[in-house]
Amino acid sequence: MNDVGIHTHLVRMRCALGFALVVDLCLGIASFILPTARPSAVEPIFISIFALLACLWLGGTAGRDAARRLDFVKRAFAATGNMKKLLKNHFLVYLVILARLLCIALAGMVSAGWGLGPRLSLPFFFLAAAMLLLTWPSSAKTHLLIDRATAMRP
Repeated sequence: MNDVGIHTHLVRMRCALGFALVVDLCLGIASFILPTARPSAVEPIFISIFALLACLWLGGTAGRDAARRLDFVKRAFAATGNMKKLLKNHFLVYLVILARLLCIALAGMVSAGWGLGPRLSLPFFFLAAAMLLLTWPSSAKTHLLIDRATAMRP
């Protein structure tokens, strides 16, 4: 595929990343604006601990999930050889990973609203932003995906 198609693919992925970062920022701001609810059945510390554990699980398994999904995309390309479909599927996998990492910010909202409050939930939003930034799409990563997928072709 030509470099124009790859450039368009990278721009689309970077726009999706920018949108995810804006959503993370808005959720962080909203955690200070929205009222907090204190459930009587469960202590706020337990809700925050549960949100933290969910956050660690999501962040810790995101890489493995992405690798598994990308393997499927590479195998599909090896069978068809359709470069447009490879890039489209790569973008869809990227959207799934962004959504998964945004769930960390949602865990921050849970911790802010029903847990220990917005100030102690800020690390959730910072972690989500940091992990989102680690997924920055680059030309080198895309060419590596294409090279590895091409190497799988018979």
